Amino acid sequence: MVGSQKKREEAEAQVRRVRALRDYARLSRLRFDNGVVSYIEVLFAENELFAAELTAVNTQAERYAQLINVYKAMGGGWVDQADRLATRPQGAAAPEAASKEAPEN
Repeated sequence: MVGSQKKREEAEAQVRRVRALRDYARLSRLRFDNGVVSYIEVLFAENELFAAELTAVNTQAERYAQLINVYKAMGGGWVDQADRLATRPQGAAAPEAASKEAPEN
């Protein structure tokens, strides 16, 4: 549970970092368009933004994995259902659907 909380906080920090770097990239582009700086600054800003976006995506993936681990540790429930679905032959109706289709007497 603590790991899940920490990953959430880390993901929120990464989102703030990406927003700040987007502003930086936008402003550096404006400065270049107005002739104030060279294109190197624009490239640097966009490179930093790209790296931050990749990190944010990885952090979000780790957060989801952590949530799945918490769910599994608490007993889950999806494993039993997944096993039933995996062992059923393809094209076979689900047991719940078959019972709904059968007329009751």
